[in-house]
Amino acid sequence: MGVPMAYYFFALHGNRISSEALRRVLRAAESGLIVMPEHDYQVLRRWGEAEYGF
Repeated sequence: MGVPMAYYFFALHGNRISSEALRRVLRAAESGLIVMPEHDYQVLRRWGEAEYGF
């Protein structure tokens, strides 16, 4: 999409990307398999602590 964190906002919508996909991205970031800007990681990390959606 060319927009940083676009997958995150699609996932929050609920029926576009599963929560499991976000959890996989979070695990990959935590293990160093992917690199993302720190701010984006912190947003994703906070979501992982208390999942929410729309």
